[in-house]
Amino acid sequence: MADDRAARLAAVEARIERAARRAGRPAGSITLVAVAKRKPAEAVAALAGAGARHFGESFVQEARDKIPRVAALRGAAAAPLCWHFVGRLQTNKAKWVAALFDQVESVDRVELADALDRHAERAGRVLDVLLQVNLSGEAQKGGVAPEALPDL
Repeated sequence: MADDRAARLAAVEARIERAARRAGRPAGSITLVAVAKRKPAEAVAALAGAGARHFGESFVQEARDKIPRVAALRGAAAAPLCWHFVGRLQTNKAKWVAALFDQVESVDRVELADALDRHAERAGRVLDVLLQVNLSGEAQKGGVAPEALPDL
C-alpha cells in the first residue's frame, strides 16, 4: 500500500512537471496540496512518508484531532508538514485555524483577515493567506468582489 501511494504521488508530480514545462514555468513554482479531509491520520502520515509535504483540510474540528495525530505517527525527527486550510472559513473558527494551519487559502472578507491576524499574533505565529476574489460576480461563488479587494 505504501508503494502504491509513493507511485501515485510520483505520477502526479510527473504530470505537474510536464504541465509546468508546457507553461514555461519551473516545476518548483507549483505546490501540490493533498487534500486530507475525511481521510484518517494514518493515511495522511503514510502519504507524508511517501514524500508529500503540503496537506489541505477544510474541517476545523477534524483538523484539531488529525494534525497532532499525524505528527505523532510521523515522530519528532520527521520533516515538518505544511497545513493549508482550504474552503470557506467562518470567522468564529479563526482562533483554531490560526493555531493549527500554516496557510489559509480562502480569505474573502476584512473581518476574517482581521480575526486571523489577531489570533495568529496571539499565538506567536505568522499565517500566510491567499485572497479569494470572485471575478465572475456569481452570487453562489465565494470571494470578495474585485472592487472591494483594495480594502481587503
